[in-house]
Amino acid sequence: MPLESEAIAVARYAASKLDLKSATLGDEYRYMSLPLCVIDAVFSINNKYKAVQNVVARYCASTRT
Repeated sequence: MPLESEAIAVARYAASKLDLKSATLGDEYRYMSLPLCVIDAVFSINNKYKAVQNVVARYCASTRT
């Protein structure tokens, strides 16, 4: 089966089995600045996400004026 046909088959299966209309993104997808996105990306490597959230929160707290 060609790769394109496999992709179409996966997309059809997902559309039939997943409730995509009510899908939502978590808070980790809602950063309002690029530095926070970079911090999240770097600290997410081999870490639990709660630890990453703590790092981002500490960074935000330290940069408040």
